[in-house]
Amino acid sequence: PTELVLHCFSFLELKSLIASQGVCQEWRRLVPLAELDPARRRLLDLYHTVINSPLFIKMNSPGFHFTPFDRQAYVDCLLSQYHKIPHEFRLWILEWPSRAVIASLWPALPLEDCVTDTCTKRSGANWIAFTPPQLSAVIYGSFSRFETREREFIPGLLTWSVNGETTWIVFDERPDLFGRVFSLFE
Repeated sequence: PTELVLHCFSFLELKSLIASQGVCQEWRRLVPLAELDPARRRLLDLYHTVINSPLFIKMNSPGFHFTPFDRQAYVDCLLSQYHKIPHEFRLWILEWPSRAVIASLWPALPLEDCVTDTCTKRSGANWIAFTPPQLSAVIYGSFSRFETREREFIPGLLTWSVNGETTWIVFDERPDLFGRVFSLFE
């Protein structure tokens, strides 16, 4: 019965949901109706956006050289440095199909400084590939002489850098910060 299939879908990881949509037309219709974890649903929607992009074929070209990558060890390493990981980021690391890389950002790709944008790689360094992953302290607060908010250091993971701009995932547990992505400019 349909209800049972929908219930089963709610327990599947992202890759299994993607595979389920290829089983038959009925399952393709039912997967979007299942009660999924909201973060997993957003990842599933993002996956479909990525693979339907005209650049997807080019992003999946032989120009990508994946290195061996233990997803659970990556998460465990971060947990050894800080007691909590943003849920969406954790799901992305553990469940995202590695061949659906978005903008050259993936732990299994090399940490290299690509100096030009191409169809397969964007300019910058893929810091999320640093092994083992290292949390750092990000400066957070007012950088204006007109604001009085104090600056402080908060835990974050450097994911990308290019031309003096760095992109971070914040691990600070305050609801307005946890899991947010910040770009900082020199």
